[in-house]
Amino acid sequence: MHYHHEFKPDLEVKPSLMDYLTRMMKDEDGPTIIDVQIDDFKKSSKYFGCSLIGMTLNLKTPTDWWESYRDKHPKLKKFVDHVLCLKCSSFGY
Repeated sequence: MHYHHEFKPDLEVKPSLMDYLTRMMKDEDGPTIIDVQIDDFKKSSKYFGCSLIGMTLNLKTPTDWWESYRDKHPKLKKFVDHVLCLKCSSFGY
């Protein structure tokens, strides 16, 4: 979805994402490594710039695509997997 030409980042989500990233990662270098890897993903650079990865964008579901290519970035993988497992609820409100 991120690579779709009509994708626009949600400016309300990004600060919360960065705040959560710094609170969740216990090791000192974790948040900075993940932030750099997020940039690699957004810019389709380094591992995410591989031609095969680009060719499979429209052939796989986002979940299958991520599962196929996440292992090269273990810290980002851990963070994304954790975020995707969070339960969404408005019960507390």
